[in-house]
Amino acid sequence: MEIGSGVINYQGDLQPVVFTLNLSRPAACIFVKYEIAGNFILRTGLTSGNLYATDKQNRDYLQSRNLNFRTKISEIQCVLEYYPFSLQKNNFSPYIFLGVAGYHFNSYTFDNTGAKIYLHPLSTEGEGLPEYPERKKYKLTQAAIPIGAGIAYKINCNSTLSLELCTRKLFTDYLDDVSLTYVDYNILLNEKGPKAVELAYRGNQLTGVGTYPLSGKQRGNPKQNDWYYTGLLKFSFNLVKCETGNSIFGNLLDKIIGGQRKFKNSTKCPRNVF
Repeated sequence: MEIGSGVINYQGDLQPVVFTLNLSRPAACIFVKYEIAGNFILRTGLTSGNLYATDKQNRDYLQSRNLNFRTKISEIQCVLEYYPFSLQKNNFSPYIFLGVAGYHFNSYTFDNTGAKIYLHPLSTEGEGLPEYPERKKYKLTQAAIPIGAGIAYKINCNSTLSLELCTRKLFTDYLDDVSLTYVDYNILLNEKGPKAVELAYRGNQLTGVGTYPLSGKQRGNPKQNDWYYTGLLKFSFNLVKCETGNSIFGNLLDKIIGGQRKFKNSTKCPRNVF
């Protein structure tokens, strides 16, 4: 079993920098891991955190757009970790990993009255509107490819401490509800109402002046999808005791994989089940 905590952040139209601490938010994870070979560990589990970004901390020429978003990320992942130095024989090893994940998000913001408004139903860029048939409604639950690396230190036969950075390749540019160009003011007003127009462009809220941009003016950058990433400090512990190799979980594994797990080194540590 493995548990961990750290920070989560994103890269996209409202935060183009690869990594920044000032917009990072807490994140947590819980995984079950199984060593399938001396240098390979399979893990699966949950990661959760909250993303936040604002144009007020964006590049100078984008601050006048004045957009912001927040969303909770709930992710389930399955990845394969590779350790060049087996933790069965060594106390320390870097590692890399790659896998698949599914995640859910639902971006929102707060309007001028402080009301929480979810952005997906507003179609701020015309997604799903008949006047813009090429702009399909994006899904709130999607797939991702987690890629990352870390450093692991074996405290003893039963426990390991690790530090890792994981980024996710996404297949959407709408994690922040920003991607393409502004749509026609009147179309958006008639189809989705004044709140959609208000939150599609918020530059006039900075000074009290300014007009909604012309249809077709650039709102985001569609050439690059969004990303989100985590930096986590994790602690893992065996569900199988070193001394005997016995546990309820371990006995169940014996029935699944057949036979008894074999001790692999002088400390008589069984194959790791974290």
